[in-house]
Amino acid sequence: MTTKAAIGIDIGGTTIDAVVVGRSKKVLWHEQVDTESELGYEAVLVKLTGLIERARSRADIIGVGLGVPGPVDPISGQVSEVVNLGWTSVSLKRDLKKVTGLEALFMNDASAAAYGEHVAGALRGVDRGVLITLGTGVGGGVIVNGKLYEGQNGLAMEIGHMTISDQGLYRCACGRNGCFETLTSATALVADAHNRLTVQGSSGWLDARVPFDAKIIMDGAESGDPFCEGVVHDWIQRLAIGVHNLRMLYDPEVIVFSGGLSGAGSYWLPRLEDVFLHQANFKSMPRPKLMTAQLGALAGSCGAGFKAFGQFGKEAKLER
Repeated sequence: MTTKAAIGIDIGGTTIDAVVVGRSKKVLWHEQVDTESELGYEAVLVKLTGLIERARSRADIIGVGLGVPGPVDPISGQVSEVVNLGWTSVSLKRDLKKVTGLEALFMNDASAAAYGEHVAGALRGVDRGVLITLGTGVGGGVIVNGKLYEGQNGLAMEIGHMTISDQGLYRCACGRNGCFETLTSATALVADAHNRLTVQGSSGWLDARVPFDAKIIMDGAESGDPFCEGVVHDWIQRLAIGVHNLRMLYDPEVIVFSGGLSGAGSYWLPRLEDVFLHQANFKSMPRPKLMTAQLGALAGSCGAGFKAFGQFGKEAKLER
């Protein structure tokens, strides 16, 4: 008998991850493609359709869950505005149903990651937990009283656009200055390195690796390059401000980090813990545990898939 399963898709600013998940909560199939959002919505829709069709050859697909980097109406699937992809008022649910014939549900991508970690990762069994995605942009998801909280309009935990400074490293796509993601995303890390190179002129590690990305900067810091260490040190200081603010807002048991930058967590997480401890007030109170996502880069796609499996599976329940 063909295995019943759901497709989970995480649409990121740089890449799109698709997985097939079933009752066991294990990833049965995974594929990643470049987003190339600059080609426009229709081109991304073609990529999504291709991923769905290839996934359908792996299992009996009962539905699709999609995580999108911005607010989405969970009922209509209307995407009002996704600034990092350049989308405004697109009907993704209608368009996918027209091409694939499959039912689909939609979530904010960071909420999908939080749900994935709550079902099968670092937030499992947690009553109050926060997840921060650190990638091309920055997002967040929150578990309150053991359940995912998405807000009235899907805007809950759009922390990438909370203002933590009067000036960011670049002007945010939302039009504001000083947004959290313009100071702590992978994009911000690279922008800061370029700004410093303009003043300093050279960096032994980065000069030999042009064009460089956030991973190369993190690799340089781990290798002891002073320039990269300085860039990452200041990035950690800025990240700690947002982490402190979220502690004050939610008093969580656990704060989990996902997204591309979490891959270097073995280097920067202990350093963040030191800064967080130093900056923290109410020092006599328990502090949240800081962790990287157990599902890694697939937290968002898995979360969207788990949600779809639960909603469209009827009698098909996730294993506990």
